[in-house]
Amino acid sequence: MSFIGSCFQTAIDRAIAGDHDYTITLESIDSEAIWIQLSWDKINAAYPFPGDPSQILSDLSLKLPPYVEVSEWSPQEFVTLEHSAEPIEDLVHFVEEYLRKALRASIEKSSFRIIEAL
Repeated sequence: MSFIGSCFQTAIDRAIAGDHDYTITLESIDSEAIWIQLSWDKINAAYPFPGDPSQILSDLSLKLPPYVEVSEWSPQEFVTLEHSAEPIEDLVHFVEEYLRKALRASIEKSSFRIIEAL
């Protein structure tokens, strides 16, 4: 399992154990503007774009996985996606592609500070 997959699985496992408030935030070591936060039912991410996420994601050839929807966003600040925690492989793939294409970031563990919130 990839680094992102392990982080996601930890968030889901914590929720199954009853800790629904657990989040894991990955902050780029190189840039504070690059971050993503994972929980059992949401993905929050840096959003460096001025326009509607549905159009931007389409322009970047990023397709939302099934059962994922944009629930909130603020131009050039953040986007929040709600998800059903399954299938995890699709969620992980989306997060990795979002980091690569939208944030132009590496998906290597060594590129991030990991912050767990309990």
